[in-house]
Amino acid sequence: MRGADAAISAHVLWLGTLSYLVVVEQTGHCVRALGAKARDGQGDRATFRGAGLEFGDPKLDKQAVNTLYDVRCALAHQFSLYNEKKQFIYARGSVLIDVQPAAAVICIDAVWEYVRHLVNNVRSMHASGGVTLAPKMTAERLIAMRFTIQP
Repeated sequence: MRGADAAISAHVLWLGTLSYLVVVEQTGHCVRALGAKARDGQGDRATFRGAGLEFGDPKLDKQAVNTLYDVRCALAHQFSLYNEKKQFIYARGSVLIDVQPAAAVICIDAVWEYVRHLVNNVRSMHASGGVTLAPKMTAERLIAMRFTIQP
């Protein structure tokens, strides 16, 4: 049973981490920080990076946020620890990203905390009038997506 429990645990971690990273991407598709710089594109990477830089941990730079997007793509599309650019090592701990020459170490617990913090920032900024709809997003489309920003 220990092997089965470990396999289930690994799948839960994979699915949970992917789900949290998709929240970042969808946030970027839906909202923007008021007064934020124009994003370089409207694709998934640009919207993920926009949400990460506008609402996420200010200590993370563009490269770190791009690495998180690469993790999201590896989990979602390759179902593995690799994508065409990088190898990832998933760990438990509090340091979100540690980029090494051979691979990037991504701490799952820290991903979850990063996204919770990002969502809390969106909620706080929304409450103070600091959030606007992303380009091409309408209130009707947002409601249809059932995406809500409520405290």
